[in-house]
Amino acid sequence: MKLIFTLVIGLFVSGGAFAAESPIEFRGLTVSGGTTKLLLIDKTTDTTRWVEVGQPFASYRVKAYDAQKKTATLTKDGKELQLLLNASPVAEAASTLSEEIVQAIRSNLRTVAEAANKYYSDTRKKSVTVAELVGPDKPIKQLKSIAGENYDGLQLTQQEEIVPEKPYVLSVVTQTGVKVDYEVEDFSFVQVAPDVHVVERGDTAAKIAKYNGITLHQLEVLNPNVDWSRLKSGQVLKVK
Repeated sequence: MKLIFTLVIGLFVSGGAFAAESPIEFRGLTVSGGTTKLLLIDKTTDTTRWVEVGQPFASYRVKAYDAQKKTATLTKDGKELQLLLNASPVAEAASTLSEEIVQAIRSNLRTVAEAANKYYSDTRKKSVTVAELVGPDKPIKQLKSIAGENYDGLQLTQQEEIVPEKPYVLSVVTQTGVKVDYEVEDFSFVQVAPDVHVVERGDTAAKIAKYNGITLHQLEVLNPNVDWSRLKSGQVLKVK
């Protein structure tokens, strides 16, 4: 999965001329599995939402996104609203976030990573969105925004293999356009065979054995070199 986020300054174009103000801002972009989603903000209502090309937003409809020109085109009453990509403010805005806020956002991303790993362990489905993870009866009961960041556009997909020099990175953009990354280090995010178990936080030898329908002795025989008092999240154990 490749996530791309950028801060965008919106400009209105009608009849080929740009105006200074726009009621809509284009704050971010995510591309995953061939699907492009735009993070749009309606400044008149302070509404923020991830929108796919072709979908409506506020009183507009997203007509197209031009990756080469880095522009998004929205339409309303036969007129076009063009939002021009400009990533330069991101670096300037980065200093506005305190370390405490950055760490709090990364804590949210870590929570998402943990929930995604559990989701895969329970369902064996290779991909999951944050919307599928958050809710009263879901792994994450509630996920609160720290600095106006929107997690709706995040989609986590199992990697076929772990490449150390290319870590799995989750990213979100705050309301002021600052991108915050979290490098997933201690979770597998790897498609595993049905004869293994990926250790999750809170797992014990007894719990793993019961979950996989084997005895504790069988589990220990299958994994003779494991220190059961020091299990780590992401550790792969044989269960067959």
